[in-house]
Parts: sequence; structure tokens; C-alpha cells
Amino acid sequence: MHFTFLDMNLEEDILMLMNRNRGVSMNIYLYKFYDDGKVKNAGSKAPNDIYEICNNLGWNSYGLINPKESNNLFRLLKGHIKLKKQLKQLSKLDVDYVLYQHPMMGTFYNLYLMKFFNRNNIKVITLIHDIDSLRFYSSFGEKKEKRELATLEQSSHVICHNDKMKDYLISKGVPKNKIICLDCFDYLSDKNDLNREKNNKNYSVAVAGNLNPIKSKYIYKMIEENPSLQIDLYGIGYEDNANYRNVNYHGSFLPEELPSNINSAFGLVWDGTDINTCCGEFGNYLRFNNPHKISLYMATGIPVVVWDQSAIADFVEKNNLGIRVSDLNDLDNKLSNISIESYNDMVQNVKVIQEKVLDGGYFKTALSKIMEL
Repeated sequence: MHFTFLDMNLEEDILMLMNRNRGVSMNIYLYKFYDDGKVKNAGSKAPNDIYEICNNLGWNSYGLINPKESNNLFRLLKGHIKLKKQLKQLSKLDVDYVLYQHPMMGTFYNLYLMKFFNRNNIKVITLIHDIDSLRFYSSFGEKKEKRELATLEQSSHVICHNDKMKDYLISKGVPKNKIICLDCFDYLSDKNDLNREKNNKNYSVAVAGNLNPIKSKYIYKMIEENPSLQIDLYGIGYEDNANYRNVNYHGSFLPEELPSNINSAFGLVWDGTDINTCCGEFGNYLRFNNPHKISLYMATGIPVVVWDQSAIADFVEKNNLGIRVSDLNDLDNKLSNISIESYNDMVQNVKVIQEKVLDGGYFKTALSKIMEL
């Protein structure tokens, strides 16, 4: 089964909506604090991509200092004073919308900014990358959770990951009519022309990201307990103390270079300490978020293996982009039962999503829905 999406020129559509709403182009400001993209991990890839998409849409960027980046009291106070001056300058500009990428500065300053925008009648589009009170629920604290949720409640519009996250936000008091689902993060990169279709059932599995055993203990358990499963590793922190025969370590790459360097049949999206299920804080978080790894593998052009209780599993199943598993010990058997025809069908479906994530299509679609409200 193949799935298709309506193809439309979203840049022109969004600009048309802006002009229709005001009669003139809106002044939309984006601010950010991220690295320059020269780091071989994907930590800032998603927010940097949003910034680039906005730039291409003609938005203006406005950089704000983050006082929280300093643990020194004097520098913290100095940063706070400078931030107030920057916000005062911003209040003098003709600003209608601000795109706020959450979380940005810590719960105190996130809420501080939101109150400033509301006082100055500036509408805020909040794009959620992570909900820290949900991701670090055991250690976050009630006070910080209230500030984070208040930041989201006071937004004019909230772009969340999926329906599961939307339901969670509604249960915490965020108005339903403010929330738009993104469905999938974009992944800007040059399209690779590699043919991902196969003529054999040699299904290797890629794991990309932080390979440090403290963060990704499940990787090493999977390797040791599934010696017949061929695994390709990409990223930093890999420790091969046992000279695993079923593993190929390919090194680390810049986020934009990674899609053209992955040659596996499937990409694995898993987290936590175990392989029987996704557990712990990071594992449980998969029930609500859309991992950026999904976007990486879509940009690469390969199907995925996801935890069957993860929020993204519904998206994968609906679009026939891979398989759901409850236990990684079953993965080798599940892969052996996938026919070449079924695999190549998945690859064709992934191509549809690939075109959209490489072009920023998911964020632009969410933005166009907001402009129509």
C-alpha cells in the first residue's frame, strides 16, 4: 500500500494568509540561542532547522541573551539587565507574532518572556521541542512544572508533537483550541539519491545518536542478547569493550551529512535502560514525544523500528513506514518475516515523507493552519 500527500506551495500560501489578515506583511520575529551547526550531534538540529525555514519565509530574527547560561551571580544579574534592555527595544518595534521555541531559557525566564509578550499585545506561537516537566518528571519539581505549563497556557498558539501530547496538554489546562499537532519534525538536508530498495532480506538496523552506555544502555544489551542481529552504529560515545561481531561502528557525522552516510535497512527508535520495553524517564517520554531520530531516518529514506507504545508508532503504522515492536528480543524474528516486496513498499512510503521533511513541509503546514485561524 502506498500513501500520498497533497503537494502545495506552502511558502506562497503562508505569505498570502499574512497579507489577507493584515493587508500588509506581518513583522514576525524569531529569536534563538543555538550553536552554528558544526557539532557532530543533533542536539540543536531541530531548532536550527526551524530558524532556517523561518528565514526562508522572510521572517526577521531577534536574538535575546539568556541570563540562565551563567551560574555566576554577578553575570546572572548583568545578563538580566541586558535582557530587559533588549525587550524594551523589542517593545518599540512593530511586532505581531513571535515564534518561541520551547524550552529556551529555563522555566523562570520562559514565563518571564511570555508575560512580556502578553503585556505588549504580541501574539506568541510556541513550538514545543520538549516538555521538561514531562521528560524529567521525577526530578523537575512542582514549582518548575507550574511555570512551564503557565508558559504554554499563555501562548496564543501551541504547536505540539502529536495527539498524545495534545491530550496531555489539555489535561494540564492548555486550551484545546490553541493546539496544533506537528506530526513530524522536519530535517533539512540535501536529498541523497541512494536507492534504498532491496533485492535480498539482509536487514541491518541503524542506531544513531548518543551511544554512551550511561545514556543508551539498551544498545549494549541488544547487541549482547541478539548476536544474529546486524547493527550499524552512528554517533558519539561508543564503547566496544567486547569486540562485538554483529556491530559496525561508522563514526560520527554532522547532522546534515548523516542521512547520506547511513546504509542500513531500518532505523531504530528506542530509549531507556532495557530492551524488553522502553522504561525509565527517557523511555516513558516516548509515550508523548516525537523523537527527532524519526525525522533523521525519514530524511535518510529508510523505514523505522519503533516501540509499539510510543506516540510516534501510530504515525508509522498509519503511513506504513516501518514496524512496531514491544520487545527488541523479537526484532530479529520480525525482520526475517518481512518480505522483500513489503520492505520495498515501506521504502516508497518513506519517500513521500522524505520529500516533506527535507523541505520543511511539516512546520510550514502547521504554520499555515495557525494563519487560517
